[in-house]
Amino acid sequence: MAVEKLPSGQWRASVQHNGVRRRSAPMSTKKAAQKAEAELRLSLHDELGPSTRQPMSVTGMTIRQVAAMRLEQSTFSPTYEAEFTRIMEKLPDSIVDRQVALVTPLHAIRWWKQLQDEGWTTHRIQRAHSVLSSVFTMAIRLGLIRVHPLRDVPPAKPARAEIKLPTPETVQALVGALDEPCFAALVHVMLATGLRRGEVVGLKWGDLTTTDAGARITVKRAVSYTPKAGVVVKETKTYGKGRRTIPLNADAVAALAKWRAVQADRLTLEAVMADQFIFSKTGDYPHRPDWAQFRWNKLCERAGVQCHLHDLRHAFVSGLLEAGENPVRVARLAGHARTSTTLDIYGHLLEG
Repeated sequence: MAVEKLPSGQWRASVQHNGVRRRSAPMSTKKAAQKAEAELRLSLHDELGPSTRQPMSVTGMTIRQVAAMRLEQSTFSPTYEAEFTRIMEKLPDSIVDRQVALVTPLHAIRWWKQLQDEGWTTHRIQRAHSVLSSVFTMAIRLGLIRVHPLRDVPPAKPARAEIKLPTPETVQALVGALDEPCFAALVHVMLATGLRRGEVVGLKWGDLTTTDAGARITVKRAVSYTPKAGVVVKETKTYGKGRRTIPLNADAVAALAKWRAVQADRLTLEAVMADQFIFSKTGDYPHRPDWAQFRWNKLCERAGVQCHLHDLRHAFVSGLLEAGENPVRVARLAGHARTSTTLDIYGHLLEG
């Protein structure tokens, strides 16, 4: 039972069980042959029938093979699918080529130590644990194992990173260095609303409401990007909880009005209609989230400051809490699924 490289340079999978042998057609890549091997194992196992089946451990399916099937049958978001694939590619062969039926909790404990010794951060090991847990859940569904070997041996949790809020002087320097109306509007909106970068580039002009009582923006969607899926417009990160309406201050309203006028002049009035994206070159197609990150990095260089784009979100939430706003309302404005999330991250501000 193996994946072999043929003289032609192609790859082929072969599986033998209880005297029955199956081979795949030649494949162009080793990865495709490994996936074919996993499918042959299951097909052969089903073909034998319940009366002659051997324990699934005999079939020897590996973590890598089950992961390939998990990806094929998944309903992952494009972002998590990319993360899943990236983690599987980075994990050592000694882990991913182990048979799922032979993995014990002791192996998992050793894996976390091995990854730590190889320089993986605590947060990244947590991500690996999430990916491998998904693989073993799939193995249980396939009948390959009965007990989840990682269930009771999670890796150490990463220490929560200290939140560094931008000082008023830093914000002033950044605002003063803004030189392009589109990105200037984006920064002012993030300062006023604390939106995530994927949420802010997902805004449309129809999400903006202006009345005599003031202006507000409604968050309905978010944008993500991966090389495989491209730009994807989807529901907000916390779905129903992520849909929210947030007041805008005068600076954000003025910046949006300036950008809307520029966009209409550059393109057409149709480009700033309700169903068009605010932060876009054409109106009908949003900027990628990493566009905002790239522009932000350039802005920090011009302003001569060090500040993360996500710090604008921290400044928004912490400002509300320090002003005495109810944590339930703060969580709703931040788009957190639970108030406990807000308190876990920013609770120390209330204690101070």
